[in-house]
Amino acid sequence: MTMQTFTQLDSFTILGLSVLPALIYVVLIYLSSPVRSINIKTALRFFFIGFISILLCIYLKKLFFPNGYQSILIGATRGMQEMFFFNKAFFEVAILEEGSKLLAFLIGYSFLKKKNEEFHPIGLMFYCSMVSLGFAVLENFEYGLYYGKSVLLTRTFTAVIIHLTLGLMMGYAIAHSKIKTTRFVKTPIDLILRHSDQKMAYYAIFGWIVATFFHGLYDLNLFLKHDSDFVIMIMIIGICIATSYWMYTDLVRKYLRRNLKN
Repeated sequence: MTMQTFTQLDSFTILGLSVLPALIYVVLIYLSSPVRSINIKTALRFFFIGFISILLCIYLKKLFFPNGYQSILIGATRGMQEMFFFNKAFFEVAILEEGSKLLAFLIGYSFLKKKNEEFHPIGLMFYCSMVSLGFAVLENFEYGLYYGKSVLLTRTFTAVIIHLTLGLMMGYAIAHSKIKTTRFVKTPIDLILRHSDQKMAYYAIFGWIVATFFHGLYDLNLFLKHDSDFVIMIMIIGICIATSYWMYTDLVRKYLRRNLKN
């Protein structure tokens, strides 16, 4: 694969086209969030932490998949091809990418927590999505350099939205570790995992599994390249948007309900 030749102006244009859609999505979510639940400075920190996550992903792929993607499907049966793409979609891509984003988020969270940073549950969900957007922006920039500006428009409404919604899903789970419960509404998880770090680990792993599942489905559909791949891709994106929207509104309702009781 050879990188196309671009002028400095082209590179800045590609960077702008990579960043602008992400910023629009961020502003829309921020404006619909409860007042003082999100700190802009903290959100920007997590956005740049998303750049680190893609570096972690590259390292993990070299560690676990040193040979990368190899064309070993010549003469393979249909079943062998499907299994090959399944393993690639879920294990080589989804697990490592979502794991890298989660690891980067937890590193940033631990560092800022030591600085006595306050974390609102809704803020946590938002910050996790910011890590995913940082990942998506850097990935988009790379795609733009290799394939040109035309690919960025398509990815703005597909890959960027997928990364955003997966970050919201993961953040929704993590945010539950910060929702305080009374002795009348404790769940079995609250009784088993009494320490805050234990709850954070449990919900983080759960969110990682959910995000990995949807990410794997999305990539598997693209890898298989069948007649209905575009329709199924739109369906997966729609399901991810609907699921993350429900999660976000559910978290806001829980926050408001808790505040009304207090």
